[in-house]
Amino acid sequence: MTDPQLEMHRALYLAAMIGMCAALVVYVATM
Repeated sequence: MTDPQLEMHRALYLAAMIGMCAALVVYVATM
């Protein structure tokens, strides 16, 4: 049973994690 809302939530969580990682890389690179 695949809940579409759960799938969307997981995708959102993954996007947030990638965004945080990218922000951290940019932050370190600009120091």
